[in-house]
Parts: sequence; C-alpha cells; structure tokens
Amino acid sequence: MGPITNLDERLASDRATVTVRETALVLGVDQRTITRAIAAGELPALRIGRRVLIPRLRLVALLTDPDTAEAA
Repeated sequence: MGPITNLDERLASDRATVTVRETALVLGVDQRTITRAIAAGELPALRIGRRVLIPRLRLVALLTDPDTAEAA
C-alpha cells in the first residue's frame, strides 16, 4: 500500500495513523512544517521509538470539523 496523498484517500483509509510525509503531501506543505506543528502542540501525534505518527481520525476531524479545529 502506497502513501495516502489526498484527503479522500485519508477519509476512506482504514489505517489508524498516517506519517508526517503523508500529512505533508495532503496539506501541501513541507514535512518540516508538520514537524513544527507537532512540536508546538498544533497537531496531535504519537511517538513510537523514533517514528512519529499522526492519528488519522483526529487529523480528519481537524480538517473537516470547524469546531474541532478551533479547540485544537
């Protein structure tokens, strides 16, 4: 399975998490921007060893629900 590269794929995916790279591709920003947003607490993430993963459902909620985005 390849990386998730757009919001429709992200919505249809059954994966629990997505990578920093996939998130950057979907949002059209650099991976460093995603890393900074995670460090600033603007984007939820899980650190498993050296790997950083973003919970897919929380990210989709931030992108699609204005109330959730304001609370984040």
